[in-house]
Amino acid sequence: MQRHRLPVKFIGGELGGKTLGAGMSVKWNSGALTMRFASPDLLHGHETRFRYKLSDVDTGWVSNDTGDARYAKVPPGKYRFEVVAENRALNEQSDPLAIEFEIRPPWWRTPWFDALAAAAIFGLAVLVLLWRESVQSRRRHELERLVAERTSLLLKETEELKLAREELTMLATRDHLTGLWNRRAIMDVLFKELDRCRRERLPLVIVLIDLDHFKRINDTYGHAAGDDVLREVSARLMRMVRTYDAVGRYGGEELLMILPGLKLSCASSRLEEFHQAICNRPVLTGDMPLKVTASFGVLVLDGQMVLPQRAVQMADEALYRAKAMGRARIEYVRELDETGESNSDSHRENSKIVQ
Repeated sequence: MQRHRLPVKFIGGELGGKTLGAGMSVKWNSGALTMRFASPDLLHGHETRFRYKLSDVDTGWVSNDTGDARYAKVPPGKYRFEVVAENRALNEQSDPLAIEFEIRPPWWRTPWFDALAAAAIFGLAVLVLLWRESVQSRRRHELERLVAERTSLLLKETEELKLAREELTMLATRDHLTGLWNRRAIMDVLFKELDRCRRERLPLVIVLIDLDHFKRINDTYGHAAGDDVLREVSARLMRMVRTYDAVGRYGGEELLMILPGLKLSCASSRLEEFHQAICNRPVLTGDMPLKVTASFGVLVLDGQMVLPQRAVQMADEALYRAKAMGRARIEYVRELDETGESNSDSHRENSKIVQ
């Protein structure tokens, strides 16, 4: 049976209270979308039903007999709304009526806002990176500062420890009055030089020096004057020795001088220079010049094996002879045999008297 065509018309629509018609474009809001339609068949209007659908929202046709369609929170976009009126009792149906409209997106969903948001996010990311870099840079600088401070402190502590060690070494090895090697240190030097003399068959000169009448200086002019004499004599000797020579305070007014590599042929003139440096120029104690003389006891070795204490003893024996023979002179140990002992069969005695 052929269906008759019912008329159908679009009455109007609205979105959240704003009018919406065919071909119109309205701004999105959170209100409901309402579409109203009707069929002007007044005779059988109560038997008329409608079928409708909204593109991208309804998946199929929706039927009702109220003449309106309601949708909650339709998203922005372009839509097509279709409606059909029908009366099955009369076997009548209208042609589909279609209208198109647009719901514009809100400002925060527009392309320019998306671009602005993207730029803002990018800028924020850059700021975050710069902030993190700044924080890391400050932390790095702070760490470098702390490391530099700690390194400086460690270097300072190391330097202080080095100075303290040097000071302790000085206190342990140097005579506090003259600055010469103390007795223990000069004996250590003598031990090493004697061993090297024996191993390498090298010459070695050992000189024991005694300042003449030193007790008389202390008794007459005071101990301060005696200290001045010791300091000045020590300074004169130190200015004349080579870098590898050694001078030490053996005890009281006795000094021990070790001259490696000095042969007997050169020893006499060299020792005379040392002796003249002490005796030929007075020592100033305050404003008073004081005549000072010294006696030398000398042991000259040329590869012989001699123990340190024995070497000092032999130099002391020569010194004793110098003092017994009037002081202010240089006396040498008698000739030694290969064992390093004085040759009792030889009575040759070398001496040097300084006027």
